[in-house]
This record gives sequence, C-alpha cells and structure tokens, in this order.
Amino acid sequence: MALKRPDTAKPDPQELRHAPRDAAHLLVELSAEQAPIRRWAARDLGNAPETAEHLLAALEVENDESVREALFCSLEQIAHRAPSSEASATVTHGLITLLRSESAVLRNEAIDLLQSLPEQVAPHLDQLLEDDDADVRIFALDILRALPHPQAPAWITRVLMQESHANVLGAAVDRATELGTAEMRPALERLLARPDLPTYLRFATRIALERMDPPADDKDAPHG
Repeated sequence: MALKRPDTAKPDPQELRHAPRDAAHLLVELSAEQAPIRRWAARDLGNAPETAEHLLAALEVENDESVREALFCSLEQIAHRAPSSEASATVTHGLITLLRSESAVLRNEAIDLLQSLPEQVAPHLDQLLEDDDADVRIFALDILRALPHPQAPAWITRVLMQESHANVLGAAVDRATELGTAEMRPALERLLARPDLPTYLRFATRIALERMDPPADDKDAPHG
C-alpha cells in the first residue's frame, strides 16, 4: 500500500514549471538554487523510473524538507509501479544503503518506505539481520514492525534464537510483543531461561509471553 506522506511533498499549485518536463531538463532542475524548482523536478521525476539513481543521490545532499519529501514520494512511485523492475530494485538497494546514513531523518524515511515494499525487501532481510553493524540489524527489525510479509514472525524468531547483542535482542522482543505468534513462544521461553539476560530484557520477555495466546494444550486444559 502506498505511503501517505505530508502535504509538504506537494508543491504549491501556483508555482510555475518553467522548463520542459522531460527527464533531462528535470535532472538539471533538480540542482537548481531555488527549492520550489527542485521540488517540482523531484515530483515530476516520479514518472521517469530511469532516474531512480539520481533521485537517491539527490537525497544525500538535499537540505530542504519539502524537496526531500518529494524525492521520497517519487522513489515510492517508481518502486510500486513495477515491483519486479530494475528501477524498483535500484530504489530498494538505495533505501537499504540509507540505513547506514548518519542522518536519522534519511534513515527513518528509508525504513518507512521499505516497510511498504515487502516483495522487494524480503530477499535482503536475511543479510540485514546478520549484518556486522548492530544498528543495521536493529533497523531491519524496525522494518519488520510494519512489513506485510508472512515470513516476518520467522525472521523475528531467528533473531531471538541467535542474537547476542542486548540492544538487538531488545528490538526483537519489542517486535515479538507487537507481532507475537505462537511460533515465537519457544524462542522467548529459551531467551527467558538465559542466566545472563539483563533484567530489563527479562521483564520485556515476560511481557511478550503474557501477551501471546497460551499453547493449544493449555487452552484445552480444564479450569477449576
């Protein structure tokens, strides 16, 4: 489902387009001094999937919030138009690269958009969840918070079973609390049994277990 972005991504209808709207002219305007011109160019380039790399590059240097919003909207448009296309793959790869950006704004926008691209993101998640950088592993779990993919519980379960970094485990427990399914219960119980588990994680794990449905045999057991 397409993301609903703020109205700042929509240029004022009174702003005039002065140059031809072909991709070559729009790419020139993408470097214009005036932010409204860059914003219109960024918006219109959503109809030119071959410019995806240029839109991604522009994000790295753009300092105007409304232009950044327009860039992300066009990248979203390109990625959703043909999910299996080369242009969509370029957008996905570029957004994943932004997870390593020093800009929290770019990282958060990239995560937001990646959450809407389950088909494109799925092939990258195994690698992201095993990345050497713990922050990247946490960002991958942030993507899973709202990724509409049937394998999401399995990815979270694997992290619960294999991860050693406390902050990453904390993010995985958070995801389990939000998205918990019965298949996660054994992993959470195993985590809870670890003698070295920090107190705050032990508490969070208990909360996750309490919010899950009990095992089927417990449901069927007589009460009294």
